[in-house]
Amino acid sequence: WKVADNDPEIAGYIKTANNDRFFLATIRNAGHMVPYDQPRAMLNLLERFLSSQPKSP
Repeated sequence: WKVADNDPEIAGYIKTANNDRFFLATIRNAGHMVPYDQPRAMLNLLERFLSSQPKSP
């Protein structure tokens, strides 16, 4: 997924399972301190999770 449609870089990848009830998110270029390494991508992922829309539109 991309944080914004016009971003040149891919922020990460989201895999879903069991009719989108479970998902695995990977944020590119981030270590174990994701909010420090990739703050925009982490905030976007958190907002998607809280709104129950982890997948890209």
